[in-house]
Amino acid sequence: MADAKLVYLPAAAAMAGHAFQLAMCHIQSAGVRVAYNKDRPDAEKIKEPQLTGDPKVDRAHRAAANRVEWSPVFFVLMGTSAVYFNPLAAGIAGAVYIKSTHDYFHAYVEDAEKREDPMHTGVMALAALLVMSTLGLAHTGLKDGMDIDLLEKSGLRKLGAAVGKMITNN
Repeated sequence: MADAKLVYLPAAAAMAGHAFQLAMCHIQSAGVRVAYNKDRPDAEKIKEPQLTGDPKVDRAHRAAANRVEWSPVFFVLMGTSAVYFNPLAAGIAGAVYIKSTHDYFHAYVEDAEKREDPMHTGVMALAALLVMSTLGLAHTGLKDGMDIDLLEKSGLRKLGAAVGKMITNN
């Protein structure tokens, strides 16, 4: 039974990693403001709650806000795909998303035009999570609601068991 719970570790790690990364993003955003304000006279400093001033401070705040706006989508898709599809596959897609959002933040702070490549990678990771969630929910609905097991009929269950045995050397 303990092994069954460990299977969710990659997905749980990705979700915890994203939560930690959100906190760090806001700390870094505040750090950009502090760095801007350092050694400036009071008249030129950007004070709380003001968010405008230096373009780099504006971009840091916007990048952090963008990350927060997409977080509910990530958490729902991550949890759904981990539970109903495959926690390892969800964990991998989640890790790709986390890396892309990290790159997005830093690219956006540096130059708004540089954020597009990491943004597209993040969208693709979310799309993969959406597909996994949809397939997992469809399979569960068909299996539980109509007693149709697509994995059994297609032979994918045997393939999955064989791959699982290869990975665990059992």
